Amino acid sequence: MIAVEIEGGVGASFPDGTPQEVIDAAVQRLIGAPDPQPAPEAGGGGETAVLLAEMFSGAVQKMQLEKQQDAQLAAEAQQGALAAQSQVAEGQAQAQGQATAQASEQVTEGLLQVAEVFAQGLNAMAEKDASQEVAAGLDKLSLTLVEVGSAIINVMKLPTTIQHDKSGTPKGMRRGK
Repeated sequence: MIAVEIEGGVGASFPDGTPQEVIDAAVQRLIGAPDPQPAPEAGGGGETAVLLAEMFSGAVQKMQLEKQQDAQLAAEAQQGALAAQSQVAEGQAQAQGQATAQASEQVTEGLLQVAEVFAQGLNAMAEKDASQEVAAGLDKLSLTLVEVGSAIINVMKLPTTIQHDKSGTPKGMRRGK
């Protein structure tokens, strides 16, 4: 789109590809120039033509400067948007890491509880008075397994937007040896 603005806020827009003659004629109408007259006699209209050319040249230069300023503002806005997007992505990665660590901690705690309940059950069976204690231990074991399962489900529900390298290791993390 080609936009032409003349002092006083008057302007016009033309589709790309509009012939220069059409634009020139429209600008002349906007600035109040009379319709083209037959060629003036020698020396009669040279000053008017120079004045119109200077006015048109100034308007074109102003438009070019405004376009450059608009392009610079757009580029700065895009850079700001990219910086904000980068900060959001960093925050999401940190939140995912914290959620994964918390879920891993829950799984570890659950497994420790399972081992403890299992050891209690073995002790009760060794004492031969195991029927009630084993039943209680199995109840505890069942509840602990449910908690561990819930923690595993929470880990599986974590967003999967973490990017991985070719070896499958999340980017920014090192694989243990």
